[in-house]
Amino acid sequence: MENRRLGKSELQVSEIGFGGHQKGGYGRKEQAGLAERVEAIQRALELGITYFDTTEEHEAESLGLVFRELGGRPEHVTVAAMYTSWQLHRTDYPGVAADMKRRVATEIDKHLVDFDPIDVFNLCGDGLPYSRERALGALEALEEARSQGKVKHFGFSTHTMDYGLAMIDNHPEFCVIIIPYNLVLPRIAEILFPVAARCDVAVVAMKAMAARGLFNVGVDGAAYGPGVSVARVALKWVLQSPQVACTIPAMNSVAEVEENATASGEPLSEAEERMVADLRRAFEEKVQSDPAWYYHRDWTRRLYG
Repeated sequence: MENRRLGKSELQVSEIGFGGHQKGGYGRKEQAGLAERVEAIQRALELGITYFDTTEEHEAESLGLVFRELGGRPEHVTVAAMYTSWQLHRTDYPGVAADMKRRVATEIDKHLVDFDPIDVFNLCGDGLPYSRERALGALEALEEARSQGKVKHFGFSTHTMDYGLAMIDNHPEFCVIIIPYNLVLPRIAEILFPVAARCDVAVVAMKAMAARGLFNVGVDGAAYGPGVSVARVALKWVLQSPQVACTIPAMNSVAEVEENATASGEPLSEAEERMVADLRRAFEEKVQSDPAWYYHRDWTRRLYG
């Protein structure tokens, strides 16, 4: 497993991270049992995966439980936690900065039950407009938590380009941006990555499989050669960018962990490059022809603004 630097944090993390600790996975499994999670995470550790992402609170609890089953969190592992509700209202209000500081500080303390200290604490933009007051209040809580040894580093997550650019430009204290990036959303690299690089903000790429969409466009990896799969090609394409510190596909089985891990350290072959082109074409056709795919069609518009 290849490692990459996590922005200004200077942490070295595996370029394939572990996402979806209880939900997700290629088969849309809604909840994996404890035994399945223990087996999958143990295999991930054996294969050199060191970056573990958690979004919702129950995911952090789930990961913490697995590490306890395995005898404790390994020292070389980086765990990212997140507060998903730090922007509960779409407009600012009197005292919003102080309220955000209180909310974020409370959420940090909750996560300390499972991970103390927290390696990376992220704020979820949740698709809302950028607010300097909210961000400053949250940052005050994060800086205090870091001075108290509760949090080592912090970042943020977003599904919109404008929000990501505003956060990086106005608050270079963040070391990570988590944003969708995949072979059907290549313009992220053109627009946002140079800004992130200038401020030494690492990109953690989520939705590498286009919210599972790439599995449902009728492109079969087996047609491109032995060992070729949609998941491997999608991950290898994302990792072509040096600005990506890691990608965090959802995994809920040993088989998924092993398949994803093989994408590390390998360039795309000529056959896989052809598959990328075919996946893009099939994805676009699906978006344009299938009304049920409105989410994927509108997703790109929201992301790029």
